[in-house]
Amino acid sequence: MVIVYAPKTTDRLKYILDEIFKYRLGVEWRIAEDKNDFTLAGDLHKINYSSENLDGFYIPNSGFLETEGVNTEFKPHFGRMDYQPVLFPMDGGLGFDVFSMAFWCLSRYEEYQPFKPDLHDRFCASQSVFNKNGFIEAPVLDIALQFFFEKAGLIAANKYATYPTLDIDIAYKYKGKEFVRSVLGFFKSLLYLDIGEVINRVNVTLGKRDPWDTYAYILQALKSSALRTRIFIHVGALGTYDKAVPLSYPAFGATVKELAASFSMGVHPSYGYGQTGIGIENEKTKLQNFIGMPVNRSRQHFLRMTFPETYRNLIKAGIKHDYTMGFPDQIGFRAGTGHSFRFYDLLEEKTTELIVHPFCAMDVTLKNYMAFTPEIAKEKIGIVKNICKKYGVPFCFIFHNESLSETDEWVGWKEVFEKCLA
Repeated sequence: MVIVYAPKTTDRLKYILDEIFKYRLGVEWRIAEDKNDFTLAGDLHKINYSSENLDGFYIPNSGFLETEGVNTEFKPHFGRMDYQPVLFPMDGGLGFDVFSMAFWCLSRYEEYQPFKPDLHDRFCASQSVFNKNGFIEAPVLDIALQFFFEKAGLIAANKYATYPTLDIDIAYKYKGKEFVRSVLGFFKSLLYLDIGEVINRVNVTLGKRDPWDTYAYILQALKSSALRTRIFIHVGALGTYDKAVPLSYPAFGATVKELAASFSMGVHPSYGYGQTGIGIENEKTKLQNFIGMPVNRSRQHFLRMTFPETYRNLIKAGIKHDYTMGFPDQIGFRAGTGHSFRFYDLLEEKTTELIVHPFCAMDVTLKNYMAFTPEIAKEKIGIVKNICKKYGVPFCFIFHNESLSETDEWVGWKEVFEKCLA
């Protein structure tokens, strides 16, 4: 049992004590607002979160957890402890307000403040205080918490493991398209004299395997990590950025059911309609009716997400677990952690039951945004995985079916995927 002396109890403080002690350490905790209650406590692990000189491990209280709402001008201070980056550095005790740092990271406070979104209205790594201070590729909150645990004599379990996740945005390169789309694609290849593409289209039409049909490999490669694997299926309507093959296409329908028999499935809410509560609910219902089992996991297509609207919509649609928390343009830890955590709604100042599962690397990020070759990508993945191993942090990553095809721009990327799995 941990007892925390805090003269003022707030919803923010209760949330973060739950996240740190109950979910990270697996221990019970309580707050003592009365000084005598704290002083007279027996064999409890005592933490003094105040400005008073009392017994127990001292964490300086910056006052941040006693505020409400969002201060659009607020910026946390940056510092270092034992050469590791921290937020909210202060004098005395631990040297920084670890509770406020944890809340600022997990609530995604900076994403409620004004920022410059990208073309798809996303919060990108370039906007994050982690990037601006040069520590975006490390799980800074996890590192800070380990520093705190060691100083306070607390022990955290090592939760390092590899968590593969796959998005199936477009099931096939050629197959499963409506007749008009297939014909237009064929004539476009002719128009641009892309003879190789024309030959590939003809071969697939005659029965050759579609290059993006990598599902036999996926089933085999992920067999040993099936319980930790999550696969997200796009089932939305056609649009500018939505090109899903319909579940009614026999080959794809059979594949989805085969995948559902081996892995946990989630919905991949579409770029357009999947930004609304009713849209997410309809797509979720469509998928779960098709596979004949409940669907309560999701990841937003194109990682499109705004706070708190997206998470509120997911909750209304019956989603319990979301896997969108990561950067589209950079390897890194968007919330400063690789551990799962509950979504805290800053505008309503309440803890929700939606579990957020962060990822730290994605195939498209490595190849398109960071312009890495497969060899450099493998080196980078190795570095990030070693950091996760060192601090006992889950390593979660994203790949797509087409990036395992070993064709065109994706030649060599199967090895990157296998490096992630190793």
